[in-house]
Amino acid sequence: MTAEINAYQRVAGEAIFEIGRRLKHVKENDLAHGEFSKWLESVRIDRTLATRLMKIASEFTDSKYATSHNIGIEALYQIATLPPEQREVEHDIGDGTTKKPEDMTVRELRELKRQLKAERSERERLEKENEKLAEKEPDHSAFLFTLDSTHLRGYHFKYYAHILIAN
Repeated sequence: MTAEINAYQRVAGEAIFEIGRRLKHVKENDLAHGEFSKWLESVRIDRTLATRLMKIASEFTDSKYATSHNIGIEALYQIATLPPEQREVEHDIGDGTTKKPEDMTVRELRELKRQLKAERSERERLEKENEKLAEKEPDHSAFLFTLDSTHLRGYHFKYYAHILIAN
């Protein structure tokens, strides 16, 4: 009985990928634009499920996930929508332990995606801030003018240079 269950789990896992591949093929090759939703209704497949199955199939071609029977559709979809470079590395899941995405629960995967999105947003914000700061370089011509006009009075130069650098 155990062997049969394992065999069916393997078949079910492989079916996710095969259904996704076939849905993608039908959408891209067999139907006119706008006909896919009607076709999905005729085969009784929910549009959201179809989208997720196609995403899973397109992201995990020839991968270890294709034969996985321990990961459900939602977890596979969450992994498929992670940046590719984040799929194979271990991540801190918040309680001090680390896991690879394939070992995470759906809740942990969703939290990981929220964290990665927040990190990306913060990085983009800092990059924009750096660009603005780079555009606001000090006006060296004012500094040079001050240097030229006060070169005989060194104490004035130090005072003016301090103001220009601080601003």
